[in-house]
Amino acid sequence: MVHIPHKILFLFIILYSSIFCQTNTTIAVYNLRAVGMNKDDAEILTDHIRSVLVDKKIYRVIDRGLMDQILKEQEFQLSDCTSDECVVEIGKLLSVKKILTGSVGKFGKLYTIELRIIDVESGRIENSSLYNYEGVMEKLLTEGVYKSIDKLLSIKENQVNLTESVDKVGQITIISNPSKAEVIIDNEYFGNTPITIPKLSVGFHDIILKKDTYEDYVIKKEVPEGKININCKLVPKISYITIKSIPENSTVFLDDENIGDTPIINKEILVGNHKVSILKNGYKSETKNIFSVYKDTLEEFFSLKEIFGSLSLNVNPKESIIKIGDKNYNSFEVENISLLIGNYNIKVSNPYYYPETKSIEIHEGGKQSIDFVLKYGGNDLKYLEKKKKVFYIGALSSSSFTVVSAIIANYMYDKYKRSNSVNSIENYKRSTIFFDKFCISSLPISACIISCTIYFHFKEINLKKLLEIK
Repeated sequence: MVHIPHKILFLFIILYSSIFCQTNTTIAVYNLRAVGMNKDDAEILTDHIRSVLVDKKIYRVIDRGLMDQILKEQEFQLSDCTSDECVVEIGKLLSVKKILTGSVGKFGKLYTIELRIIDVESGRIENSSLYNYEGVMEKLLTEGVYKSIDKLLSIKENQVNLTESVDKVGQITIISNPSKAEVIIDNEYFGNTPITIPKLSVGFHDIILKKDTYEDYVIKKEVPEGKININCKLVPKISYITIKSIPENSTVFLDDENIGDTPIINKEILVGNHKVSILKNGYKSETKNIFSVYKDTLEEFFSLKEIFGSLSLNVNPKESIIKIGDKNYNSFEVENISLLIGNYNIKVSNPYYYPETKSIEIHEGGKQSIDFVLKYGGNDLKYLEKKKKVFYIGALSSSSFTVVSAIIANYMYDKYKRSNSVNSIENYKRSTIFFDKFCISSLPISACIISCTIYFHFKEINLKKLLEIK
């Protein structure tokens, strides 16, 4: 390895700085101090902060390898440097204008990033920021670093904006659906929606709205003198889930909302944490907590376990047919029947007996007993058959009288028309009127008796069906 004297390195730093001094101030990033967490994780965050600073193009950032080599040449022990005064000395050794330092820590479930930019010449802290976050540590890398840097640099940028148009400001009101989205304007955090910012420099501003499980809403908006309103509809971050189960047709609840029966294929869900529960009558319910990632597809499989209870029946008469749910049993199989938990309809029937139906709920490990005493319906059937027979005979009799009366009335009328004798004509006339009236008056009686006969006939048929008599 080629050894470079530290004097040459100093000259290189000075030259490097002088080339870019017209556009950028040189800055070094000193390793973040780890508090309550792994030092390797703190080093990873430090490297990421260095990369973000480079992308911002506000400062000229010293390369880490060059920084380490200079300090090694100076035989400087980084492990002994814990105060701001010491950090300033490192800045002087590196010949930079500014140095960024700070700490990253964990307290319970809360992560915190504290950053400071120190002016090396004066030793004064120019800017500082504090970012707190509760959640998975990975988000410190994907979001926390950016928000900390944005907050750290926003003070300077905001001062520039105010200086450029100190007498020209406008008011902006930002409303979002859903609300409580973070509002970031020109890299500065202003609060959550809905929000009104009374004094913002006129001109174009970069506005970003951020909310967990929603895509960032980014817009470049010109703020005029006066008032302006912005209404933003955030687009949710969507992922997909496929849920299958044994047995199928199990009911699925996503975050306590019924979304249908299995199998469920490629159901759209919001990214983030969710609770999936599977229920089916006769089976033990199952619940899983899942985390969905943006545009990813989760596949979840549930195998439900059967749960049984016990049922015994006391049936009279013994030779009855027993139906529990969709399954038939005989009276010799009704002791300690093993059934899946759930609700059942039990029907007991026997020819010439009225059937009986009862509902029951089978509980896990429970033992239940039910009595069925069927009522004999044979006597009711005999009564109906007797009634029907009486009315049937009555219907035949009344119908016969009506028909015979009609025939005699017609016969007498023919005699009346053909008779030449005055006495005969009068007799036939009286006879015709008598039998005609008798026929007319017997019609409603016959109709009533026939209707009763039909009524008892169908009642007999329905009773036979109820008593299961073929």
